[in-house]
Amino acid sequence: MFDTHCHLNFQAFDTYFNEVIKRAFDAGVKHITVPGTDLETSKKAIVIAESYENIYAAVGIHPTKDLSTESLKSVIYKLEEIALSTKVASIGEIGLDYYRYRSSSAVQKQFFLAQLELSLKVDKSVIIHNRHASKDVLDILEGNWQNAYEGRMVFHCCEAEQEILNFAIKHDIFIGVDGDVTYDKEKMKFIKNVPLELLVIETDSPYIIPEPLHSKKVAIEKLSETTLKNGLRLFGLT
Repeated sequence: MFDTHCHLNFQAFDTYFNEVIKRAFDAGVKHITVPGTDLETSKKAIVIAESYENIYAAVGIHPTKDLSTESLKSVIYKLEEIALSTKVASIGEIGLDYYRYRSSSAVQKQFFLAQLELSLKVDKSVIIHNRHASKDVLDILEGNWQNAYEGRMVFHCCEAEQEILNFAIKHDIFIGVDGDVTYDKEKMKFIKNVPLELLVIETDSPYIIPEPLHSKKVAIEKLSETTLKNGLRLFGLT
């Protein structure tokens, strides 16, 4: 299994970090990607990744951070510096958040676009955060689409919207499935229509806690094997 989105770089894990890592690997997790949400957590993700062969970092500025047009250039410059690490597999998580945010949509879009461009420059995949902003996210992606994004982008904790799924299928974008699929009825319906070859598994730990329910009728072994391969393809690790 590949946990493609786990915030091991957050303070919630500091006290039990080694125990959490051991428990994950003992449970059959073979690879983990640790996404950053700002420069500090991105650097911490790299430090963690450098300590474990099968853990990788993603670096990025989350849209809920306190962003400004004035800081954009310097922040992207610093992000590019750390993104060059061989342990960085992705730029993320990046995107738009109109539910819980401190910065205007205009500033969020500037950071989103700049980081999309950075992903091409440093040749990394992309982790997309989208909350209540699907139209603008899709408009930006459609208007700035490059073939290099195909098979190297994921809609993290994907919104259960048909437009998102249509776009993902059209452009070979992965769909991140989290614990909420076990109790969110709309997510349950949505996930049944996602092609298995586009599914990746995320815990989004320490946030989303799953319930013991199987909503997609696929053998666990096949699901684990296929999503592992998908995760490796997403992050260019094959």
